[in-house]
Amino acid sequence: MTMGDVVMACIMGPLMAGVLVVFVLNLWEAIMYDHYWPWE
Repeated sequence: MTMGDVVMACIMGPLMAGVLVVFVLNLWEAIMYDHYWPWE
């Protein structure tokens, strides 16, 4: 494992987690409040 791998993991890990959290929160809010389905 090189320094570049560590840097990439430190950047991509939180980035992917943040994207996932935002997606889940938006989906949850859509389901709970307006029942809006983005794929319809």
